[in-house]
Amino acid sequence: MLTNEPEEIEPPQIINLSRVSVGAVQAELVRASQSAMQELNADEVELHSSAAASVQTKQFSAHESAIGAVFADQVNIHESLTHLVSAREVNTDGPAVAIVATSVTGNNIRTGLLISREVHGNVTTTFDARLAVLTGFIAGSVVGLILLAGRLLFRRKD
Repeated sequence: MLTNEPEEIEPPQIINLSRVSVGAVQAELVRASQSAMQELNADEVELHSSAAASVQTKQFSAHESAIGAVFADQVNIHESLTHLVSAREVNTDGPAVAIVATSVTGNNIRTGLLISREVHGNVTTTFDARLAVLTGFIAGSVVGLILLAGRLLFRRKD
């Protein structure tokens, strides 16, 4: 008997990628070497000399790779460039634009913004508290001057 209901397709358990470029990948385990991926959704991801735009996983590991955003429970990043990391536990020695995690560990943690309850290792941030205050003061002053100039130039004449 034929039915019109679509069959539910199970994602593959393990995907090994080498020297390819793909859009979206969904599996239990993804291993990639010298590959580029747009979206990864897996329980476990291992990248070596690869690039990924967006990764959602439980366990993430990268070596000599470039990553746009990682959302995971556990992250291990070595000699890789990362834009955004959001995880429970992060172990890193590469640069990142922003890291948001419960725990961060690394020998040399280099990041623009670090938000974490627990940090183990040497941290170098480009956006510290003093710079944040200075940036807020300058931005507030500029906006205030623009509003004042607008009020003076465009006020109603009675």
